[in-house]
Amino acid sequence: MRREYELFPEQKYCIDSSSLIDLHKYYPSTSRDGILRPMWDKLEDMTKQGLLVSSVEVRRELNDKEVIEWYKKNSMQFFPVYSDHAALFEKIKPHYTPQNFKRNISDTGPWADPVIIAMAAVEKMPLVTNEGTKSSNGIPAIADKLGVKTMNLIQFLAEIGFKL
Repeated sequence: MRREYELFPEQKYCIDSSSLIDLHKYYPSTSRDGILRPMWDKLEDMTKQGLLVSSVEVRRELNDKEVIEWYKKNSMQFFPVYSDHAALFEKIKPHYTPQNFKRNISDTGPWADPVIIAMAAVEKMPLVTNEGTKSSNGIPAIADKLGVKTMNLIQFLAEIGFKL
């Protein structure tokens, strides 16, 4: 995914399931007409250009029909866990409380948090997540310990220049 050298690289963003879900919940893509149309046009353009990406583990967490239809329609890239991402897991694990890590890793459902943090860290992308900042086991807290920039959905929309 990462290249050694890019001429005029554009900023890429890694997005978590919480942001994709909230995006469709609070700013539905089905209401594309009106004031939200420029926002959706921008997000769809970024997705098609590979500037807004995620992990296959995030895709596994998504079960909302509208979100699934949107990412399929816009060819969103969900990258696999590469070896350099997996290598970072051992550095991520100690930042979680042992009970939290064991509970989530042994749960039968998907848990993308450490995967998406590793991807953002290795690929040097800001991580867009709507998880709260109060939990010491949440994405923002763990990502911060690894030097990964996180932002919520509103901060992300402002950073990419979206204005109503």
